[in-house]
Amino acid sequence: MRRLLVARFMITALCLITAAAVAPAHGDDEASHIVKLENRDFDGINFKGQTEFEIHDPDLLPKQVVRAIEQTGCRYKSELKSRPVRFLAIQRGRFAIVPCFAMVGRTQMFDLADLRRPQLQLFAIAALDRGFITAPEPGVIGWNSKKNVFEVEIRSDLCGDPASRYIYRLSQYDSGPSLVRTDVRKDGCRQDEGWATIWEAPAWPKREDLR
Repeated sequence: MRRLLVARFMITALCLITAAAVAPAHGDDEASHIVKLENRDFDGINFKGQTEFEIHDPDLLPKQVVRAIEQTGCRYKSELKSRPVRFLAIQRGRFAIVPCFAMVGRTQMFDLADLRRPQLQLFAIAALDRGFITAPEPGVIGWNSKKNVFEVEIRSDLCGDPASRYIYRLSQYDSGPSLVRTDVRKDGCRQDEGWATIWEAPAWPKREDLR
């Protein structure tokens, strides 16, 4: 009986050790992507062959990204554990999507092409009676990897109000996301209701068409 109890104890201990070795702590996994540089005014960002990763701990964020966020007044710390900063590697670009907490969801996106100086991206959105304007916090920014587009949703916190969705593609000229389509939904709370396209970018004429 005693030998059986000892054997069971050893098996349980072995399982716990194996699980700990296979599944590293969440914070340790996040820290592996950020290289803290004590004598520099910026930190390293290592994607390690991954196309994306998330940071939930504000203390792990690269110092240059924190500096860029705080210059905009974005409130990013309060709920970072549930809505983390998302780092993306898309084609040749590197980006950070940052949630800004308010009554209605807002996010910002920074271009990390110059690692030392993240650049806040501006998104074209519709303005009533004024055509299009640019906004640094257009709505909730998401990356659709299947379609290779950014999707930005703007909705009210009240059911019955309409919602908007903007679709952007990355420009080949490194000029930021280009607006290609605008969709609307009559009731932002109705997930079963489809999106209706109200505007779509026309095809630009080819060079030979302009001769």
